[in-house]
Amino acid sequence: MHRSKWEKALDEGKVWRAKEILRSYIKDIYDPDIYKAYGKILYDLQDYEEAGKYLFAIFAFFLLSAIVGFITIVGWIVRFFL
Repeated sequence: MHRSKWEKALDEGKVWRAKEILRSYIKDIYDPDIYKAYGKILYDLQDYEEAGKYLFAIFAFFLLSAIVGFITIVGWIVRFFL
């Protein structure tokens, strides 16, 4: 639903409008796809520092997910053998 709005703005060449739309979604939810799109727009606008924050947030989220998954699997293995 909301992705089509910012994608449409980008297709029309309204980069600043797409940025505003994505920024409004970031306040409400955490969605890695939205963070990625917002980070890419910031990068394209040469706002590298701000883009890095959002792109790093995606990396941190996936890293945390991987760590939690690993700990869960190790927990299952420990329970199985104890």
